[in-house]
Amino acid sequence: MSEEFIIPPDAKQNPLVKLDVVLMFLSIQTYMQTMDEIHRGVYDYIESDDNEISLILGKLEKDNFIIKQVLPTHDVRSAKMIDIYHFAITFDGKFFLKQIGYNLQAINNASENTRLERLETELKENRRWTLYLTILIAVGTLVAAIYYGIEIYKGLHLFAHHHERYWIWETIPKGTK
Repeated sequence: MSEEFIIPPDAKQNPLVKLDVVLMFLSIQTYMQTMDEIHRGVYDYIESDDNEISLILGKLEKDNFIIKQVLPTHDVRSAKMIDIYHFAITFDGKFFLKQIGYNLQAINNASENTRLERLETELKENRRWTLYLTILIAVGTLVAAIYYGIEIYKGLHLFAHHHERYWIWETIPKGTK
């Protein structure tokens, strides 16, 4: 891989970084790679064994970012034909790698989750204050209704006792003609 590709030592154990490194290695290859070639190619960048490389390749294949081909090969030691798996990156894999990659995707998801948790907390706080304000407005409305009800009652009561059985025209002064 290129000299500019530097992985911090603490990230060599990160599974998401391992996925990105293998995908990046396959993206710069011009021909299909065997698992051994992939392991040798990423050896300086991540810490993994053949079993983990196999799991990484399985995950990448499951996500449709790489393809796997079985090519029968003549084994010199046993003089038999054996199947060797070869891997290459797909267009989707190149696109995913250019867009974000596994590691940045996880970071973005974590950031989004943090943002959503903060929004939910703020929403709960706003609901609580809205409830308090609604209760305060309801109590104020009730107090005002009681006050004006008493004022209306007093007004009607005074009117009924001071002005019993007379008509409005009786209040007009007589002899103003």
